[in-house]
Amino acid sequence: MNSFLNLELPGAHGRPVVTDLYLPAELGSFPLVIFCHGFKGFKSWGFYDYLPEAFCNEGLAFLRFNFSHNGTNAQIPDAFVEPEAFGSNTIGKELDDLQTILNSLKELPQSGNFNMNAIYLAGHSRGGGIALLSAARDKRIKKLALWNSVSDWNIFMSQFDRERWKEDGVAYIRNSRTGEDLPVGYKLYTDYDANREIYHLGNAAESLEIPLLLVHGTEDKNVHIDASEYFYNKVFHAIFIKVEGGDHTFGIRHPWTEEQEGVPAFAEALSNTIDFFLD
Repeated sequence: MNSFLNLELPGAHGRPVVTDLYLPAELGSFPLVIFCHGFKGFKSWGFYDYLPEAFCNEGLAFLRFNFSHNGTNAQIPDAFVEPEAFGSNTIGKELDDLQTILNSLKELPQSGNFNMNAIYLAGHSRGGGIALLSAARDKRIKKLALWNSVSDWNIFMSQFDRERWKEDGVAYIRNSRTGEDLPVGYKLYTDYDANREIYHLGNAAESLEIPLLLVHGTEDKNVHIDASEYFYNKVFHAIFIKVEGGDHTFGIRHPWTEEQEGVPAFAEALSNTIDFFLD
């Protein structure tokens, strides 16, 4: 049986980074895959409930986590029970959360069971952008996989009326799954605007020297496949998997059910990603 460890790491902005570390059942030192969830996501959303088993069964350690300001908390890690935290989230905070994890790896219990020379990152949607920026500047990351990743933060920012957003200090976005309106603080924009060059995803991609896997659904209506095309044209050594018929979550819905394991788009995304990390 694969082993599991739930940990709360002290975040850089007063809120913990709640993590789940999974290790294969066998004794050994395994590559570690750290997976970043996307906007309005959390560590046990949909396919994240299945990924630990799928990766561990192939000899890969797996770490999933909640960004500290994603609106959940340690007691309720799968619902947006803290909208104020959600509304104060920024790109910078998410980068700091991921850095907290990377800096804590050597001190984690059972750290001897994963290979510090084989730390891999993956990210979905907005989490892909965070993973890309981190991989571009942290030499500890040896491989990167992006699932339906964003390629331009400004596209996200442009969905709000800038002047009204600034005047009100907050805008609201509907969570289609739950029907709730979630706050998005204007600080998200000011943080982005002050760090446009640092957060530029195209520049980060161009600087990548490590292996890169791009996986994108051809029917993704949230992040068009052009986003991955953009990265592919900047990273000549990248592998680009176009998942025919795949939507933004490769056909997976929350909560996870065993029947979803056989969804073709998800199965294709997952098998290609595992093969990439094992190669």
